[in-house]
Amino acid sequence: MLFDDISEEIEDLFGTRAGAWAKDKNSLAFGDELEPMFFDYQKKRGQDKYARMVTNMLSNTTNDSSTSSSSSSSSSSSSSSSSSSSSLAMANDRLSPTESISSSSSSFQKVSSTFSKYANKNLSVENPMHTPSRPNTMETVTGRYPSTQWSQQQIAFVIAQLINLRSAKGSAASKREQVQLAWCKKAMNANDEEFSLDKIPSVEEITRFSEEQGQTYTMLSLSKLVQEDAKIKVETKPKNYVLFHSNDAKKSDPNYLKFPLHDADKTTGTTANGGITNRRMMAYSVALGVTGKRNKRRETLQELIVSAKGAGIERPTDTFDWNTWKYVSYS
Repeated sequence: MLFDDISEEIEDLFGTRAGAWAKDKNSLAFGDELEPMFFDYQKKRGQDKYARMVTNMLSNTTNDSSTSSSSSSSSSSSSSSSSSSSSLAMANDRLSPTESISSSSSSFQKVSSTFSKYANKNLSVENPMHTPSRPNTMETVTGRYPSTQWSQQQIAFVIAQLINLRSAKGSAASKREQVQLAWCKKAMNANDEEFSLDKIPSVEEITRFSEEQGQTYTMLSLSKLVQEDAKIKVETKPKNYVLFHSNDAKKSDPNYLKFPLHDADKTTGTTANGGITNRRMMAYSVALGVTGKRNKRRETLQELIVSAKGAGIERPTDTFDWNTWKYVSYS
């Protein structure tokens, strides 16, 4: 077979140039075994090894029984029994494997029971062809179903159960066991597609989920308090303002600016004693086009009044539409 492989390689590499190196292939009939003597040798060796093991165990058992019986007899009977046991062992060694097994079936059963207590470590536990079939039980199922794999309906169910058990009597561990029991009842319902018996969380997983939700609830509560505090600080009272105008249709309005203006002195109260307030003075200055700081505007208005020689300052006719003009004065 090896020569044929070499010939094929030479033929592939050199083709017709191989010359004398090309060899005729030896055709082997399909199904012929190569070196069958090796398998026969292994089989024979295994039989001899097993036979020697059984023979040695039989001899050891005979020696043990001879020793126990010699302890109760005299020294002369002890020597004779030991010589007879050694003779029996030598006789067993001279027996063929077939004769040894057939002549001591009862002793062989004892030897088999001795070897049965040792587990065969060469067999694979995961191979069902080599191990006894044992059905799974709910106690031996090792599958986990953490909260990261729960659906939205399952999460809502557990949260609702935990909330409903807040005021119930009992420890936290017993309440979580009740949640697991409620889950199992829903899983036993064949019409409920969201729950099944192959996906049941443990009490530890429910505890872990409850702790995570508790932390989330605490963070949301603190965030809400912070937002409420920020809203309180931002909110302020609206500023007070006065709307001055010079619309003749609303002369009865106290914020109506009367023209002509005869007095621009300062007053701290009403205008009964003459003069105008700072707010009204600013409105008059805007209406008459007077600019500058507040005190400067008041002086300018007073100078215009004096220059008018008692006629007062008239309202301009070409500056604004007095029916719509307004001036807002903030406090």
